[in-house]
Amino acid sequence: MIRLEESIEVARPPDAVYDFLAAVERYPTWLPGVTGAEQTSPGPVEPGATFRLTLAGPTGPLAADGIVVAAEPGRRLAVRGEAPQGRVEGGLDIEPVASGTLLRVGVQIELTGMYRFAEGLVAGQLRSSMPDALARARDRLEAEIPA
Repeated sequence: MIRLEESIEVARPPDAVYDFLAAVERYPTWLPGVTGAEQTSPGPVEPGATFRLTLAGPTGPLAADGIVVAAEPGRRLAVRGEAPQGRVEGGLDIEPVASGTLLRVGVQIELTGMYRFAEGLVAGQLRSSMPDALARARDRLEAEIPA
């Protein structure tokens, strides 16, 4: 099992951070390896809402389906996803701070089948890319959302 945790401060209020990160269609702009994203259920982002991600795979695009398991605007968003290569659970915790928002991200990934043998490699790549992904999200959010 791969476990990752990272945090970053964003100079925007918690509600703006939540709204930006809950918009699935923005994922390709800041999440490495995500080439497409869409919400597949109608309505707001709330528990039970579904989405599909297209990921850049080593031999071509991979599809991953997900579901929102927790949605507390301005506070928390958690999702669970599944693909033939494994399962992922992730959460965003959003906390007000003097500079705007402290964003904490936690992810657990369980690779399945032959992909389990690549766990060390995948974990290393994710650990090195996660701070950059959060910085990219912060920079996009601060550029797109007025202070």
